[in-house]
Amino acid sequence: MRISFLEELREFRVADPATFEAFTRHLAGTGKLHGPVRKRNRYSFEKVTNPADLRLDYDVTYLPPRKFFMPPKESLVRFQLAPEVTSRPVVDTTGVILMGVHPYDIAGLNVLDRMFSERHADPNYVLKRRNSIVIGMTPDKVGENNFAYQMGAHEVEHGYDLFFTRMPGGHVVFEIASRKGKELFNGFGAMREASKAEIDACLAWRDKQAELMCCGESQFTYRELPALLERHFNHAVWAEKASKCFSCGTCNLVCPTCYCFDVHDEVKLDATGGERVREWDGCLLQGFAAVGHGENFRGKPESRYRHRFLRKGRYVFENSGVLGCIGCGRCATQCLPGIADPVGVFNTLKKGA
Repeated sequence: MRISFLEELREFRVADPATFEAFTRHLAGTGKLHGPVRKRNRYSFEKVTNPADLRLDYDVTYLPPRKFFMPPKESLVRFQLAPEVTSRPVVDTTGVILMGVHPYDIAGLNVLDRMFSERHADPNYVLKRRNSIVIGMTPDKVGENNFAYQMGAHEVEHGYDLFFTRMPGGHVVFEIASRKGKELFNGFGAMREASKAEIDACLAWRDKQAELMCCGESQFTYRELPALLERHFNHAVWAEKASKCFSCGTCNLVCPTCYCFDVHDEVKLDATGGERVREWDGCLLQGFAAVGHGENFRGKPESRYRHRFLRKGRYVFENSGVLGCIGCGRCATQCLPGIADPVGVFNTLKKGA
């Protein structure tokens, strides 16, 4: 059974620039605010204590928001081996206020919400997600490799508590989508309700900004990807691209919807105890599909490379009805040999069709 994280609630409020700045200071005062900040030549979602550090004009963050709900490394069980054997589960329920999340990254969280709450719910993910507040925003700009429009992830209707749009005139329009989002205004002071004309203008500006997430080079639609990938399992593009792949797994690590992990025990040097931890894993890594007796059912880079695309564009869809790629472009940006870009691969398959 899928768990619903957010209630349906739709209200619109308007803030002038000074009120918006005061609101960010209000959120920073909670000690839970996280948002995009500049780190050298890139952006990252980090804890924000000084609202001046927020860079809401960012294009794309290096790592996606999933790091807050599925950390790169987290403890699952702590155990004692001496003087007697005991163990206890570790469930971190700490939530955050995550501000400035672009629509495609919210779409990525929506995919993870389904994966971690359906069938066998994962308490480590679910509780952190439930106790967090997601504040989305209409992008002012996006990364050069973004193709969220082609993947249907340029807009979202759920997965956030608040969503704001910075309008050309300087004022900010907030959409309230949940009670948790509405409660953020408690103790701060009410913003005035938006008029119908302001709501219409906001939605129109959202549509215009969605054009930023449209890749002019794409020749496919997301609806046809599952069938394209099924028909072209043996296409030459897999071997051609994989011949340059380093099997480094970077494309997996920066992907908003990758959720594979490895579990292992870390025992203290004195063997008195330790902990069972899980860490991010990736299907492009050489040992990902290794099993007992040294067998590896995806030992060749070609099979691992193909699996990544099949999982993003077909397997996840067949399992849950949503695609596993949201078009953020992180994989294409971070891939050193330049072979991870889904747009080029999907265009090749479409041409072959």
